[in-house]
Amino acid sequence: MKNLLLILLAGFSFSVSIGSTAHAQLRVIAVSGQTAPTSDPTTVFDTVVPVAINIKGNVLIQASIVGDSIISGENSLGMWIEEQPGVISQVTQTGNQAFDMPAGVSFSALPYPSGFSDSNHVMFTGRIVGPGIEDINGNCGIGAPDNDIGVWQANVNGGNLVVQAADAAPGTPEGTVFHCVHTNVRQNELGGVAFSASVYDGTSRTKTGIWRTNGSGALEPVVLPGEQALEIPTNTSSPFTIEFAKIVGHNNLGTVAAYLWENPSGTGSPSAISLSKNGLPRTTMALLEDEILDIGPGVVIDAFGEISRDDFEVALNNHDRIAVPVTLKGPGIVPPDPVSPESLPAAQSPPGNNRAIAVLDLNQQPKVLVQSGQEVGGIGDSNLVYYSVGQFGVGSLGSRGSVLESPLGFNDEGEVLFQASINSLVPDPNLNSLNNDGLWLIDKDQNTHIVIREGDIAPGTTEPFIFRSFQFEYMLNNLGQVAVEAVVGGKKGIWATDLQGQLRLIVLEGQSIDLGNGDARLVEELFVSLNPHEEPASINANSISNFNDRGQLTFGVRFPDGSSAAFVSNLVAIPEPTTCMLMVLATLALRSSRCSVRT
Repeated sequence: MKNLLLILLAGFSFSVSIGSTAHAQLRVIAVSGQTAPTSDPTTVFDTVVPVAINIKGNVLIQASIVGDSIISGENSLGMWIEEQPGVISQVTQTGNQAFDMPAGVSFSALPYPSGFSDSNHVMFTGRIVGPGIEDINGNCGIGAPDNDIGVWQANVNGGNLVVQAADAAPGTPEGTVFHCVHTNVRQNELGGVAFSASVYDGTSRTKTGIWRTNGSGALEPVVLPGEQALEIPTNTSSPFTIEFAKIVGHNNLGTVAAYLWENPSGTGSPSAISLSKNGLPRTTMALLEDEILDIGPGVVIDAFGEISRDDFEVALNNHDRIAVPVTLKGPGIVPPDPVSPESLPAAQSPPGNNRAIAVLDLNQQPKVLVQSGQEVGGIGDSNLVYYSVGQFGVGSLGSRGSVLESPLGFNDEGEVLFQASINSLVPDPNLNSLNNDGLWLIDKDQNTHIVIREGDIAPGTTEPFIFRSFQFEYMLNNLGQVAVEAVVGGKKGIWATDLQGQLRLIVLEGQSIDLGNGDARLVEELFVSLNPHEEPASINANSISNFNDRGQLTFGVRFPDGSSAAFVSNLVAIPEPTTCMLMVLATLALRSSRCSVRT
């Protein structure tokens, strides 16, 4: 997803074949040369990229197209939904009339989806051209805002405008308008939209706030820049003034989670995490300097996330619970020894223990779920401890060797998926920079399982190949299943856990893949977006994903002849929905149904 435009508009790099592997339970969604539903019956798909799959197994795709009336750069890109197997319908296309805009105003660039609901509604950012549309400054936040960008919701029957740059910003002084409206936009399953945006008051770009749609679809403020946060206690006579706010979650209850800063640039660690429920005052979930009593007296939150980055990973589930990486300080808290890009740090005892993942509940103190310095789960070696949690690339991967925040998964069962680096309390010749990163799952019973580790043999490979790179994306669904994109033998692949927790190979570059009727082709390049926008790695925290809550996974491939195709894998999924199954899902009457669901 992050490189989708490049995939569609640029060439692909070639890979070397590593042999053929049998591949079952695949469904073809679309393939190059297939008829693409447009107003021109000669139109066919050129390059096909799957973007998301919802709980019903419906797939959102983006594609470039060719045909008698198709002109590259003008009307050659679009979005389609496979509403049922074999039935694909168009959402929109470049050159088409833009929804809710004056006649002659059309979409000018590939729409960028950031939401795909179970009711087949797509939320997307689009650029427009036409009468009354200005594109002078071109840059977000520099000078007066242009009005050539907006956010829409649409399905195959039409769409509506949610917000457009240069619109009046509700709740702000007269004359204040939205500037950047296309970043940090979230859609929930109710069709509600929430987003962060900066505003312009006629003289300068001002502070950043958060807005959402209400029950009637109108915009209302959640957090206004410059307002006083009366829900946040302070040690001074002056209340907390919000200078910058960033949305970090929007769930199916309509609840918005936000980071709040007291500085106008939103740099450094935020001061607070707040929760805004529909119709209720905002609630503070956690503050800097909050005490973590389950670790020890005087231990407090020193920072949320990794303060050297702009992306602060937070996961909000549908029960208004939040999981967040934190940095700790206080009695007994030891920072880790420094790392180098080329080697692990020397064995440290006592180990560094200042990184943790905390779970936040309404009206409760933060609780730590896992902490650096603790024994590594799922390995059975008491000398191995987490060097970091919620990070990757610590003292490993050669020249990369940097400390980066990694996405965090948190589902409705309270399960947490996190990435970590490990170290040993004593010198360990078997631990090195090629096997010290991993991905772990803490299940609903608080048991810790290792999902994947550098140095492991990659399941489903015949060489066998070893996981050597953790520059991957991953996702946690509500069944507790994990999907992972990783590299083995220089080849990108996708693995996912089945309902028993076993990691299974879905697809690997160099495999042969069957399009049906004996048409088997070599996978030259694989593209998938398990975790779009580098945001929290759980479906509830981000309503667009290639991995759904039934264990279905959609991905795209490029073949040696330049053609491409989109697939759905059911290898680790519960059965495809039949009519009986859909009735079961709709009524939740599992006990009285004759449908069989694998558990």
